[in-house]
Amino acid sequence: AALAPSLRGIAAVAPKARTMRMLGSAALMLAYVAAGRGSAYFEADLAAWDTAAGALLVQEAGGKVTDASGVPYAPATTRQIVATNGAIHDELLTVLDAVDGARLDDDDDPSPDSSS
Repeated sequence: AALAPSLRGIAAVAPKARTMRMLGSAALMLAYVAAGRGSAYFEADLAAWDTAAGALLVQEAGGKVTDASGVPYAPATTRQIVATNGAIHDELLTVLDAVDGARLDDDDDPSPDSSS
């Protein structure tokens, strides 16, 4: 369900990045951001068990974790995650927002109020 927005995000970010890595594990990618091995990670549809520990690592390392709108990360409600070293957060949000690259498409949104 999150493939289309993820691909849009990748297409928008790739020309501005030196390299992109996708390791298949949100926890590992967030740990890489926390350790400084990566500058950012974004994904359009994740559950708390995918992100909570890694988001804490990023925050404790001085990075920033929000949803696609820039609202601070909350495990119970954040499904669209953007995590960075902090220095590039606003720029990444702007790039992703331009293509809805970290937001689910309306027909893919699993939230109960998405039908209204």
